[in-house]
Amino acid sequence: SDEMFVDSVYQVIQKRTDVGFIIPSVVSVQPEDFFPGALIDKGVEESSRSSGRTGRKKRQADPSWSRGRPVEIDWHQEEYRTMPEWEPEGRLWYFNEDPLVNANHFHWHQVLSSEAEFGSRLHSTRMDRRGEMFYFMHKQLLCRINNERLSVGLNLTNSFGPDRWSQPVYPGYDPKLGRASVQRFAPRPAGATLLPLWQREMRKDLASVRQAIEEGVLVLGRQQTRMEYRNGRDMGISALGNIVESYVPSYVNSRYGDLHNLGHTCIGNLHKGSGEGVMNSPKVGMRDPLFSQWHKFTDDLFQEYKRKLGFYQDSDLDFPGVSVTNLTLQSVTPESPNSLTTYLDHRAQVQLNSLDFTSVGSSSVLVKYSRLNHVPFTYTFTVSSSLPPTRGMVRIFLIPADVHLSSDDVDVTQLAIEMDRFQVSLTRGLNSISRRSADSSFVSKRRDTLYELQTKLMWGLVTEDQFNWAGCGWPKEMTLPRGSESGKLFRVFLVLSSLLESDAAHSADWRELEQTSWSWCGVRKDRGGMPDSRPMGFPLDRPPPGGTWRSLTYREDGSPRSNLAYTNVNITFLPDPWGLA
Repeated sequence: SDEMFVDSVYQVIQKRTDVGFIIPSVVSVQPEDFFPGALIDKGVEESSRSSGRTGRKKRQADPSWSRGRPVEIDWHQEEYRTMPEWEPEGRLWYFNEDPLVNANHFHWHQVLSSEAEFGSRLHSTRMDRRGEMFYFMHKQLLCRINNERLSVGLNLTNSFGPDRWSQPVYPGYDPKLGRASVQRFAPRPAGATLLPLWQREMRKDLASVRQAIEEGVLVLGRQQTRMEYRNGRDMGISALGNIVESYVPSYVNSRYGDLHNLGHTCIGNLHKGSGEGVMNSPKVGMRDPLFSQWHKFTDDLFQEYKRKLGFYQDSDLDFPGVSVTNLTLQSVTPESPNSLTTYLDHRAQVQLNSLDFTSVGSSSVLVKYSRLNHVPFTYTFTVSSSLPPTRGMVRIFLIPADVHLSSDDVDVTQLAIEMDRFQVSLTRGLNSISRRSADSSFVSKRRDTLYELQTKLMWGLVTEDQFNWAGCGWPKEMTLPRGSESGKLFRVFLVLSSLLESDAAHSADWRELEQTSWSWCGVRKDRGGMPDSRPMGFPLDRPPPGGTWRSLTYREDGSPRSNLAYTNVNITFLPDPWGLA
């Protein structure tokens, strides 16, 4: 089958040492995993009718192939809906089912959970702090989902924890992926329950992980890892992330089980029939409303460990001699400062190069659909330094305002989106700093289609590392949460911290790092490792005193902390800016 062929090619790309780790945009290659089956059928039919011939051609020799023929999709059409209009969870269709969001999750796992030959420099064990990246990336997904939920009037994400494992699961979910009458992923009926055997296994694995957190020690084979905070570094989170995900091989990780992956498997089989649900696949798992609920549970488990580390102290948070002022965000359009805009882009498009399309003619298919987007903006701020020339790390967070966290169910660490993280060089006196939103170390720098990759390969226009990493990262179109039509208030919280003495940032090649999404996709050890040694998400990786981020802006003696700053921003959502809906 075509699917088996494409999967085989991916395996060859990952495991062969003589071809490099070159992955084209998976949306363009396997659209059947990201677009409704009815749309794929329509695309094949129109491509066949317009071409008037069959048989594959040598695509790179035919310039017309790359242009594509347009096929439009309206997510609101009944044939494409995955949830009834009255179901509140269906309001998140634009996020949960967006092809770029799901492809980003798949690409991350291709890089960070690579099945390349063990010992290869491309194997994900060579990724610096790989387990911490797993914890942090999924935490940020949870933060983004929570902000989207607030934007459309939903409650924050509930945990799919042990108190719910014996209860019927609502709502159901039908992804409507597949061709003709063949379902690619099985629908999950409303009211399905986990089998008692699954529940027992999950509870056993949870108990073993919790015991390790309580004891503060992980035992993997003959190696012990003390889970502690020392000299500005979290010494336990990466090992904990690996065992929670079940990334560590079973012959080493015999005592902690298979918690994260087992949960995905059990949820993906709730239909208890043939086939698998979307939660069994990193390509499409985010489509299911249970994805965020399952990761709320796993993040709560990580938070049990983080809470044991206590609050950050002045010695962790201070940057003596440095003061941040005049933090402002400005859109590229002539709006007032700190006024940001998102919109539903009904002109969004993806070029599909699936074998299904190219087999019926010489042209790819250009799909138009509606996607959340935003008006690009710039951060500007001033840093006053009384120090000799020095360097620091800037961390920028976006936090929803006026959210009252009345219980321990959700804390601010599950709401704060880390928007950017970058190094700055400071001179004595005033330093004016500007940073474009598109330059964020979290967002994808480039997503090449299969045709573009082929062209660059033939002409030698791209390096292996650019092939490997350029497509990995959060979709920059979705940098901002949706906000609301009347405007939704957020706080932008900026933390300027000193570099730790042993930070790789002191010797890192920042020109090369700025071409990648290193904060989202990590850095290989042979490339110098992560340039920032502090915990990922610092200082909002742990619940702050009083449960509020504002407590971090004051020192223990009550005086303001000068290297932290914040400002209010308003995000206004335009549902149809060009009258195209």
